[in-house]
Amino acid sequence: GRPYLASLRPALVPLLPVAGPRDHQCPPRAAAGTAERAGAALRIFDAGHIDLLVGTRAPFTVFPELDAFLDDADAKGRRAAGP
Repeated sequence: GRPYLASLRPALVPLLPVAGPRDHQCPPRAAAGTAERAGAALRIFDAGHIDLLVGTRAPFTVFPELDAFLDDADAKGRRAAGP
């Protein structure tokens, strides 16, 4: 009964929101508001809701982006932690 977006703040951890135009559960226009409030950039892939993770094209479209995102987040974390 409580609107969760009202209390959403910028994320304190790396966040990679993803959406696809064929996602009828959370289409890009809905995901965009959440991403913006969390302070993260929304990535849009030509996919549906489940296809983003288990679709036949996910290993070639989504996974490389996810891998790069995680590498970048890890590098930033290491720099922030210092020597």
